[in-house]
Amino acid sequence: MERRYFISQAALLAGAVGLPSWGWSANNLAWETGLSEGLENAADEEAWKKIAGQFPKPKGFIQLEHGYFSHALQQVLQFQHSQELNIQSNSSFFMRREQVQSIEQARAALAVYFGWDKETLALTRNTTESLNTIIQGYPWKAGDEVVIGQQDYGSMTESFQQASERYGIVIRYATIPLIPENDDQTINAYLSLVNERTRMLHLTHMINLSGQVIPLDKIIRKARALLQKERMLIVVDAAHSVAHISYSWKDCDADVVAGSLHKWMCAPIGIGFLKIRKEHISLFWPLMADRSIAKTDIRRFEHQGTRPIQAHLGLVEAIKSQAMFGSLRNKAARLYYLKNYWAEKLMDVPGVQIQTPLSQERSGAIANIAMDGMTAEQLTAALWDRSKIFTVAVVHPAIKGIRITPHLSTSISELDVLVNSLKDISRKK
Repeated sequence: MERRYFISQAALLAGAVGLPSWGWSANNLAWETGLSEGLENAADEEAWKKIAGQFPKPKGFIQLEHGYFSHALQQVLQFQHSQELNIQSNSSFFMRREQVQSIEQARAALAVYFGWDKETLALTRNTTESLNTIIQGYPWKAGDEVVIGQQDYGSMTESFQQASERYGIVIRYATIPLIPENDDQTINAYLSLVNERTRMLHLTHMINLSGQVIPLDKIIRKARALLQKERMLIVVDAAHSVAHISYSWKDCDADVVAGSLHKWMCAPIGIGFLKIRKEHISLFWPLMADRSIAKTDIRRFEHQGTRPIQAHLGLVEAIKSQAMFGSLRNKAARLYYLKNYWAEKLMDVPGVQIQTPLSQERSGAIANIAMDGMTAEQLTAALWDRSKIFTVAVVHPAIKGIRITPHLSTSISELDVLVNSLKDISRKK
């Protein structure tokens, strides 16, 4: 998407969605698009320094664990706080008179961003809720099979395991190499497990443990060509890839896509989405019942009781604020550049293993490394004790190491501290 697309998109949203007087409009886009000059160059530190300044940052340590969730832009936080004050001030009046309109504004804005039909898009709290709706709500029969990745997010794996215990389904685990030699290696890992009993193929677009991006479209195309295609749903966990890597979700041929918008969309905490192909909406049972909504209405999956609608309103502001980056391509390139900046400097350091593909089509901001002679927990602790660098230890049957995730707010000087710290730890261990 080019800069003009973001600007016209924001104008479309402002004109097409009826926003209350306290909402955002396209009129205050100037500060965002004005910062986009120079961002076509992922290595232009002066240009990206201006972007980094738009985010809140911790004091006293270096934050390199942005994979949990992404901090929101300052303007998004300020907007969210103002909307929370509005909601608290108007209390039940807002909830009874304006809540539905606010949710529909967020749905319409997100649908425009993705290029999807808004009637296929439900707003949830996160990817876990979205995919539990699909996994627990599918009409399983004993003996049905599902194919998932052995590195899939833990909550999703546990959800399938619960469905196995409850309904008697069979789980087939695809073994994905940490660094595949080619696309076919990953494609075959999944599709070799598909048979006439397979009812669901679950694909994690960006693996949270390592940041590896799988060849999603190629897998889907080949899966559609199988004889079982009419009986097998394709479900995509896009928690880490949405608004992170440059990908056209409008063209994705999956039956279900789920994601978390408090990750790389930089929206307020507690907002996610569930997209279901229209003809499949009535197939699933919602996690919480709402008998007043038709089975064909995507809104039947949104029943949560009283909830913080300021997150929905903040989402609209976060979508609009994507214009600040000039294009998703710029944003994705910068995140990739930050990862490779530090990772490439460690490739020849004795004892250090990079456990993430470094090519642009296979990765983004996230990478996982290990060090000989140290557990993941020990390496995490050593970085903190030596340089107050905060990372997270990954201990999984398929991969053990530390996950390092810079953000647009991360400076090159902070990454230099990381590199020097790891080199020093390698020498002294």
